[in-house]
This record gives sequence, structure tokens and C-alpha cells, in this order.
Amino acid sequence: MMTSYPTPPVWLFRLGHWFQSCSSACATIGLTVIATAVASLLAALLAAGGAMETGIAAALACGIVGAPLGWMSHRLLRDLTTTRSKLLAMATHDATTQAMSRRYFMRRAQETIDRRGGTNTGANGPELCVVLLRVEHLDALADRHGRAFADEVLRAISSACLQQLRAHDLFARHGDDEFVGLLQASHPNLADIALARLRRAVGVLQHVDPRGVTVPVEVSFWMTHVDYDARSLEQALSRIGQRSDARRGAGLPEALTPIGS
Repeated sequence: MMTSYPTPPVWLFRLGHWFQSCSSACATIGLTVIATAVASLLAALLAAGGAMETGIAAALACGIVGAPLGWMSHRLLRDLTTTRSKLLAMATHDATTQAMSRRYFMRRAQETIDRRGGTNTGANGPELCVVLLRVEHLDALADRHGRAFADEVLRAISSACLQQLRAHDLFARHGDDEFVGLLQASHPNLADIALARLRRAVGVLQHVDPRGVTVPVEVSFWMTHVDYDARSLEQALSRIGQRSDARRGAGLPEALTPIGS
């Protein structure tokens, strides 16, 4: 099973952003103070004697002190920015597939449901549908062809789906062998069209193992409607899981068409 890491709270990223801003301000203030001190020293030396050697020495001292400090502050700010970006990516996206993490998806999806439900209700609101993709027999694929091959299969499926979805759709890795998406459509038929587009994109993929052999990979699709209430998303996922498990237990093939509300 896929290891699930907790998503750091939002305040932690805000703290990192605040620390980055403070570091930038401190570096700027420090360099300003040093430059002012060197300039004051240079002015005092010139007022006292004004020898050319004194001016040259002061200018060199300013360069010797200022250049390393400027380089260090630049490196510090760059490293802080890079670290913050990596932490944010780790908290919100799956490292293997680059799809959203399950926890981040659930938060974003519930925000979408709450936002849409606050302005559009009933038949007047846009259609919201949950799509579940399951890579069948993923463990067997990993045992037979290697874990790296199984991860490459997941990456290819994720990439194909992400290319088909729109900017306001959500897509995440939901488990070791599952992906989940939240599709928004102005008409119920558009959700069916979106599902067909995902199936077509995944169906044309060619999965080649390290020996150069093309391996058939079975992917099942499930879709159900989401209502505008606080528990609708969890209920929709539970409904899909129960029906999928029931068909599996009965030895029936996975449903490749919408299962309805």
C-alpha cells in the first residue's frame, strides 16, 4: 500500500514565507549598514588626510566585505525559495505521479463543492462528478515486471489524464492503484464526454517493460454525481468503492460506464 504522509498545515507555509521575507529584509539592512559604515570611514579618512592610498584602500575594503555578503544573501534567499517550493510540492502532490495528493484533493474538492453550493443549488448549479480510475492488478505487474515499471505505468496514466482535464478540474492519486478526479460540467452530457475522453487517452497508452515487451494494462473507470452538501464527496467515493468491491466479489468485470448517482 502507498505510504500516506500528513499534509503540513497552511500556517507552516505562511511561517516559511514570513521567515523568507524577514531574511531578505535582514540581509538588505545588514548590507546597507555595512556600506554606510565603510562610506563613513572613507569620508573620515579623506577629511583627515585625503591621501589617494587611503581612498583606494577604503574602496577595496568595501568591495572585499560587500561582495561576499551580497553573494551569501543571494544564496540564502535562493535556497529558502527552493526549499519552500519543494515543501509545498511534497505537501500537495504525489511524488511519483505529480498528481495531487489525496488529502490536498479532498480539501480542494470540498472547497469547490462549498463554493458552488453557496451560489448555485439544485438543477441550476453546474454538474459535479467524481471519477475513479483503478489500475487493475498493479501489484502483480510490479512483481512480474518490477516496481519501477509499475511506477512508470502510473506516471503515464496520470500524465495522460492531466493533459485531458481542464484547469478547474481536480485530479489526484487516491491510493496505491487508484486515481480520483472531480469534473465540473455545465451539462450532464459533458461529464460523460469528459469520461470518454479520459478513457480514450488512457486506452491508447503503450506500456513497455525493461525487456522491450509491450504489457497490457487494464484500467477501470467509475463515475458518480456529487451533490452540494458537506458530506457529498465522501459519500460519492464510498458509493463508488462499495459498488466496485461488490462487482469484484461477484467476479464481474469493472463497469466502464457511469454508474449514476
